[in-house]
Amino acid sequence: MPDALRLLLVDGSASLYRAFFALPALTNSRGTPTNAVLGFATILLKLLREEKPAAAAVVSTGLSGPPVPVGTSAKVKLRPRLSPPPLARKSSLSPMGRR
Repeated sequence: MPDALRLLLVDGSASLYRAFFALPALTNSRGTPTNAVLGFATILLKLLREEKPAAAAVVSTGLSGPPVPVGTSAKVKLRPRLSPPPLARKSSLSPMGRR
């Protein structure tokens, strides 16, 4: 069978949220938090380098809070899920946060 083309789909919201907690607090010269953006870029570049997809897409559902796993009960989904304030500020640095 010939090699199939690979499509890489990335959950941008979940990856950005995960990256926020994976790295220590980092800021730029103006004091804007940047650790989530750095972590997200690192994750994405690693995936592209290792998987070598023919095409890639990053999908985002917004930064309203942590991702909710599939199969989570409706009662749990109704609880407020707010992003930590530093992560909410970073959304303007991320292409996913721009509207």
